[in-house]
Amino acid sequence: MEIKYDLTIEDYINFNLIHIRNSPTTRKQQLILRLFISFLIFIFVFILSTVINNIFSEPYYLGVISGLFAGIIGSVSYFFIFPSVNERGMRKNIRKAINEGKNDNVIGKHKISMSSESITEATIAGEANNFWSSLDKFVESADYLLLYLSALQAIIIPRHTFSSEKQCNDFIELVEGYYLEASNQPLHKVSWK
Repeated sequence: MEIKYDLTIEDYINFNLIHIRNSPTTRKQQLILRLFISFLIFIFVFILSTVINNIFSEPYYLGVISGLFAGIIGSVSYFFIFPSVNERGMRKNIRKAINEGKNDNVIGKHKISMSSESITEATIAGEANNFWSSLDKFVESADYLLLYLSALQAIIIPRHTFSSEKQCNDFIELVEGYYLEASNQPLHKVSWK
């Protein structure tokens, strides 16, 4: 079987974001960062609000209560706003990194050829031939099929490459069959958001 498609910069950015969103290590780091910064925001806003309110109002407890309230509002707001702000920043940084150099082996026309022995990805920059047994995992997302060759490297196939869902499912079954034949075990298959 052979398929041809164009991989755009947006496709590559989306792949990176899907990978980051689903990486246990990255998710843990981002949660710790969100909690830590939310805590710092709480402390800063609490102190600032308490001091300002105590300067302008008589009872001390009113300044503390308003400081607590403002600190909670600020830190909770940051905790829930962080993912969208972080994703926007990552999109921007990935785009900048792509534009820094030559990426003919990633962006542009791709041709995937499959045989019972291997899967070959050809681009304008060259060809990469991988034995089926070297596949790490197969990931399905809403818009992509990802054939991971290592923890960070994947063959990215946009779902729109296929003219129908049946053609896409036939491709998936073929990949699973070739992998099973080559390695005598089922392919590690995962669905990601």
